[in-house]
Parts: sequence; C-alpha cells; structure tokens
Amino acid sequence: MEFTLSFIKVFSVILLHAAPLLLSLAAVIILLGQIAGRLEGWSRFDAFYWCWITATTVGYGDIRPGRKRSR
Repeated sequence: MEFTLSFIKVFSVILLHAAPLLLSLAAVIILLGQIAGRLEGWSRFDAFYWCWITATTVGYGDIRPGRKRSR
C-alpha cells in the first residue's frame, strides 16, 4: 500500500511538470491539422480526426491529403 501511494505522488508530480509540454504539443498538432484541413477543404472535425490519428501513428488511411501542398 505504501508503494502505491508513493508511486501516485511521484507520478502526479511528473505529470504536473510534463503537462505544459504535452498540451503545447497537442495544440501544435491540432493547429497544423486545421491548416492542412483548410487546404484540403475538409470540415474542422475531419481535420481534427486526421491530425490526431496521424500524430498517434494509428494511421487508418481513411482520410488523407490529396494535394502536394498539404502533404
């Protein structure tokens, strides 16, 4: 029980310090996805879906850029 509580404390401190970096990275991914989506003529949701699936390397391939500029 003591190990679990100490792990949770350490994990929460690390997460607290990493949160600004992770949120900044997510914001950049979403921003670039929206730019690519606008170039492709996609809806905002389609652009968000595409950038998040691509950034997490799942890459279903159901939506993909067709223009050279947005690739």
